[in-house]
Amino acid sequence: MVIEEKNLSSEETILFFPTPLPIRGTFYHSPNTSSASQLLDNIAQTNLAHTLLLTTDFLYIKSQAPNSLEDLTTLALAEIDDYLETQPREVRNLPTCSLKVSTSYKLLLFSVLGNAVLPFIAKEM
Repeated sequence: MVIEEKNLSSEETILFFPTPLPIRGTFYHSPNTSSASQLLDNIAQTNLAHTLLLTTDFLYIKSQAPNSLEDLTTLALAEIDDYLETQPREVRNLPTCSLKVSTSYKLLLFSVLGNAVLPFIAKEM
Protein backbone atom coordinates (compact mmCIF):
# COMPACT_ATOMS: atom_id res chain seq x y z
CA MET A 1 0.00 0.00 0.00
CA VAL A 2 1.36 3.42 -0.95
CA ILE A 3 0.81 5.82 1.94
CA GLU A 4 1.02 9.57 1.43
CA GLU A 5 2.94 11.49 4.08
CA LYS A 6 2.27 15.15 4.88
CA ASN A 7 4.70 16.79 7.31
CA LEU A 8 3.03 19.42 9.45
CA SER A 9 6.08 20.46 11.50
CA SER A 10 9.39 19.06 12.66
CA GLU A 11 7.49 16.97 15.23
CA GLU A 12 4.19 16.21 13.45
CA THR A 13 3.11 14.33 10.36
CA ILE A 14 -0.02 12.74 8.92
CA LEU A 15 -0.03 9.48 6.98
CA PHE A 16 -2.95 9.27 4.53
CA PHE A 17 -4.10 5.79 3.49
CA PRO A 18 -5.13 5.26 -0.16
CA THR A 19 -7.85 2.85 0.96
CA PRO A 20 -9.51 2.84 4.38
CA LEU A 21 -7.90 0.69 7.07
CA PRO A 22 -10.06 -2.23 8.21
CA ILE A 23 -10.81 -0.74 11.63
CA ARG A 24 -13.99 0.44 13.28
CA GLY A 25 -13.77 3.72 15.14
CA THR A 26 -11.18 6.35 15.98
CA PHE A 27 -8.31 5.64 18.36
CA TYR A 28 -6.17 8.05 20.38
CA HIS A 29 -2.95 7.55 22.31
CA SER A 30 -1.06 10.08 24.43
CA PRO A 31 1.37 9.88 27.36
CA ASN A 32 -1.57 9.93 29.80
CA THR A 33 -3.89 7.60 27.91
CA SER A 34 -3.69 4.30 26.12
CA SER A 35 -5.79 3.29 23.18
CA ALA A 36 -7.94 0.28 22.48
CA SER A 37 -5.99 -0.24 19.25
CA GLN A 38 -3.23 -2.85 19.15
CA LEU A 39 -1.74 -0.99 16.18
CA LEU A 40 -1.31 2.25 18.16
CA ASP A 41 -0.02 0.37 21.20
CA ASN A 42 2.66 -1.26 19.04
CA ILE A 43 3.75 2.11 17.65
CA ALA A 44 3.75 3.72 21.11
CA GLN A 45 5.89 0.97 22.72
CA THR A 46 9.13 2.67 21.67
CA ASN A 47 8.27 5.84 23.64
CA LEU A 48 9.04 7.96 20.56
CA ALA A 49 5.43 9.09 20.18
CA HIS A 50 3.84 11.92 22.12
CA THR A 51 0.42 11.73 20.44
CA LEU A 52 -1.17 9.30 17.96
CA LEU A 53 -4.61 9.56 16.35
CA LEU A 54 -5.82 6.74 14.10
CA THR A 55 -8.88 6.77 11.82
CA THR A 56 -9.75 4.62 8.84
CA ASP A 57 -8.32 7.32 6.53
CA PHE A 58 -5.21 8.63 8.28
CA LEU A 59 -2.73 8.36 11.15
CA TYR A 60 -1.64 11.57 12.90
CA ILE A 61 1.75 11.33 14.58
CA LYS A 62 3.41 13.75 16.99
CA SER A 63 6.86 12.71 18.17
CA GLN A 64 8.47 13.34 21.55
CA ALA A 65 11.32 15.23 19.84
CA PRO A 66 11.98 16.59 16.33
CA ASN A 67 14.91 14.24 15.72
CA SER A 68 12.75 11.14 16.37
CA LEU A 69 9.96 11.87 13.85
CA GLU A 70 11.64 10.04 10.95
CA ASP A 71 12.23 6.91 13.05
CA LEU A 72 8.69 7.06 14.41
CA THR A 73 7.21 7.43 10.92
CA THR A 74 9.25 4.48 9.63
CA LEU A 75 8.09 2.39 12.58
CA ALA A 76 4.45 3.40 11.99
CA LEU A 77 4.65 2.40 8.31
CA ALA A 78 6.12 -0.99 9.24
CA GLU A 79 3.46 -1.55 11.91
CA ILE A 80 0.68 -0.65 9.44
CA ASP A 81 2.09 -3.18 6.95
CA ASP A 82 2.26 -5.86 9.65
CA TYR A 83 -1.26 -5.04 10.80
CA LEU A 84 -2.66 -5.36 7.28
CA GLU A 85 -0.80 -8.62 6.63
CA THR A 86 -2.10 -10.27 9.80
CA GLN A 87 -5.77 -9.38 9.32
CA PRO A 88 -8.07 -12.16 8.12
CA ARG A 89 -9.30 -11.68 4.55
CA GLU A 90 -12.87 -10.97 5.68
CA VAL A 91 -11.66 -8.17 7.99
CA ARG A 92 -9.54 -6.63 5.22
CA ASN A 93 -12.61 -6.38 3.01
CA LEU A 94 -14.98 -4.75 5.51
CA PRO A 95 -17.21 -2.11 3.95
CA THR A 96 -16.21 1.34 5.10
CA CYS A 97 -17.69 4.78 4.80
CA SER A 98 -15.65 7.39 2.96
CA LEU A 99 -15.86 11.08 3.77
CA LYS A 100 -15.58 12.01 0.10
CA VAL A 101 -18.80 13.48 -1.26
CA SER A 102 -19.60 12.98 -4.92
CA THR A 103 -20.81 15.75 -7.20
CA SER A 104 -24.26 14.14 -7.46
CA TYR A 105 -24.67 14.35 -3.67
CA LYS A 106 -23.55 17.98 -3.71
CA LEU A 107 -26.17 18.73 -6.38
CA LEU A 108 -28.80 16.90 -4.34
CA LEU A 109 -27.88 18.99 -1.27
CA PHE A 110 -28.12 22.13 -3.37
CA SER A 111 -31.56 21.18 -4.69
CA VAL A 112 -32.81 20.49 -1.15
CA LEU A 113 -31.16 23.35 0.71
CA GLY A 114 -31.04 25.96 -2.05
CA ASN A 115 -28.84 29.03 -2.03
CA ALA A 116 -27.80 28.61 1.60
CA VAL A 117 -25.20 26.00 0.63
CA LEU A 118 -24.17 27.42 -2.76
CA PRO A 119 -20.93 29.08 -1.53
CA PHE A 120 -19.79 25.84 0.12
CA ILE A 121 -20.69 23.61 -2.81
CA ALA A 122 -19.02 25.95 -5.32
CA LYS A 123 -15.72 25.70 -3.44
CA GLU A 124 -15.77 21.92 -3.63
CA MET A 125 -16.83 21.42 -7.26
